[in-house]
Amino acid sequence: MASQLKKIDSLLSEKRIKLHLFEPSNRKIWTVVGMDKEYWFDPDLDFCSCPGYYFNNECYHLDFFPLAKSKNQV
Repeated sequence: MASQLKKIDSLLSEKRIKLHLFEPSNRKIWTVVGMDKEYWFDPDLDFCSCPGYYFNNECYHLDFFPLAKSKNQV
């Protein structure tokens, strides 16, 4: 759990979460810049392209998002 909090802190402080907004559809795609790769996630669909979500259905990218959004950090 502590390692996940450290990762979340790093994502937020280094501003490695990006929103891509496509016009005119207003389609939103969120990406997270990881240490090795970039992953996309959709909080509305509860989906992330990271291995944690794919293999374990657990993803800290999705877990931290509501908190970060409520604090206007994304």
